[in-house]
Amino acid sequence: MKLRTSCGSRISGHYAIQWLDLLPDSKSLHRTTADIVQSWSKTDPIEALEWAKAQDSEIGRVVAAEKLAYKDAAGVLKLLENAWASGQELGYSFDKALANIADHAPGLLFQSALLEQLDEIPSDVIKYVANKSPAQAVALMEQYNTKANLEDIAEIWLEQDANAAATWVGQLPQGTLDEIASRFAVTSAAKDSQAARTWVNESLPKNSKAYQEALSEFEP
Repeated sequence: MKLRTSCGSRISGHYAIQWLDLLPDSKSLHRTTADIVQSWSKTDPIEALEWAKAQDSEIGRVVAAEKLAYKDAAGVLKLLENAWASGQELGYSFDKALANIADHAPGLLFQSALLEQLDEIPSDVIKYVANKSPAQAVALMEQYNTKANLEDIAEIWLEQDANAAATWVGQLPQGTLDEIASRFAVTSAAKDSQAARTWVNESLPKNSKAYQEALSEFEP
């Protein structure tokens, strides 16, 4: 990789990375590392990934891997598997790297044993899957007993298949339904007000909190 300095000259990716050794460990350092590696990956992803693998700390590897998933999903997944096996606290970059693999190569991620080992699948992974297949995202949540922003999934699904989205939301447990029905009704109404009102009347129990709050959205 080449980076341009303020003087207009160009320096190597390795040299740019070496500057980071002068900075104290911090979240800011992690983000700067990720940004440099992202630029590096555009011109030489293999070299950038090899650098990431050679880092002393698992966090250093994972921070770098976050930006490389789109270039070498298989290589990054292997790096993440090793990082998880280390038992070290890995933070947000680990979640984001998984999400980037889910966005770029979901089949590869779902074939990995790594998901089975996680305490919970990151919500960003679920969201990226939902962008491609909301039904698969829901199945993934049920399979791994994980949570995600159901409102986001409902809205993504609504854009792709309004009827399927409405059916899914209407079948959610009562407590969950109470939490998202109002927002779902508003979003549905923006696409088809009459259909949204019909959904409220036909899908929600008349004595439920979800029904009362959703119905109120249609009042003048």
